[in-house]
Amino acid sequence: MHIINSIFIVGTILLSSPLVVAAQPVSFNPSPDARANQIFSQTCNFLKAQKFFSFDLDITYDNVLNSGQKVQYSAYQIVKVRKPNSLQVDYKGDQRNTRFYYDGKTFTWLNTDDNLYATQPAPATIDDTVALLETQYGITLPLSNLVVSDPCKIIRGNIEHIEYVGSGFVNRTPAHHLFITGKDRDWQLWVREGEKAIPLKIVITYKDQPSQPQYTAIFSNWNSNPTIPKNSFSFVAPPDAGQINFLQIDHTNDLPKK
Repeated sequence: MHIINSIFIVGTILLSSPLVVAAQPVSFNPSPDARANQIFSQTCNFLKAQKFFSFDLDITYDNVLNSGQKVQYSAYQIVKVRKPNSLQVDYKGDQRNTRFYYDGKTFTWLNTDDNLYATQPAPATIDDTVALLETQYGITLPLSNLVVSDPCKIIRGNIEHIEYVGSGFVNRTPAHHLFITGKDRDWQLWVREGEKAIPLKIVITYKDQPSQPQYTAIFSNWNSNPTIPKNSFSFVAPPDAGQINFLQIDHTNDLPKK
């Protein structure tokens, strides 16, 4: 991804006297694609610079039925992060209610509906823990790429084209609207206009799946300096909670056949 700097051209301006001609730099608006790349890079840099932060997400997503029809579900998620080794995710939705804790030593998944939890020793960083959850246990935290050290690394490897759609609104807040074409999915990204390129909304279209389901997340309550007690990231079992074990993915079929 390249950041396209502002381009200036030299123009002539005729002043009140017909004999006086002055050369001055005139701002040239970058092409739509260049502007989209610039805004996307600014957003990535903003997310990468965040070390201790929190935000909320209002989520809707499609579930494709066997008939090919789509049913939409909703959820909201509260995320608290202290890089490089603390994370808490509180998820409440139509299909599940869970909490995730990571304190740099262990990670715990709590099912608040059934009052059941599983806990495991954890790697030393959020990045390694997120990767371990996906590869060993098949667990993906919604939009977990936003909390790792390089939030746009995975997306960059999938991008084929970025286009500037125009200026729009998210919850009455002015925003830049980008359309990102990927290999197996497309993204729409709304970024708040102004000095801080804060993401306001994301729509992901899984175009490699039947009926191309969508996942939408709207951000709110973004806080770059929240008040979060340090022990908030450590799990304490609720009364009468039952402990279960994580079920690891069987990678036997992934091995090369002899």
